[in-house]
Amino acid sequence: MLDIENENKKISLSDLKKMHQLKTSSLFQAAFEMGAVIAEVSDTEFKILSEIAEKVGLAYQIKNDLDEMQSDEKNNKSTAVTILGFDASKKAISNIKNSALNDLEKLSCDVSILKNLIEKII
Repeated sequence: MLDIENENKKISLSDLKKMHQLKTSSLFQAAFEMGAVIAEVSDTEFKILSEIAEKVGLAYQIKNDLDEMQSDEKNNKSTAVTILGFDASKKAISNIKNSALNDLEKLSCDVSILKNLIEKII
């Protein structure tokens, strides 16, 4: 709803981040958290996985904004690209992705599948 409500409006970067968290990051968090429950990870590792998923969702959405840049500009949608610009959006994706990959090192399990997933998604 937030994305529809904010069409044809200029919104702040923090509002855009909130929208991305509610829209995209929550989907990644649900998937990562279900896997964490099935794997019976500790509470600490559950929290780490949830935070990684939030970052992956944010980076994915910014990447999607870049991919849809021309159509979003025509539709007057507020996106990472319209707020940050092209180069800053690419840098944000890289920073968020690297942060998520670094967070994987905090986990005690084999993270190779998650690392490959993050590399392919973002």
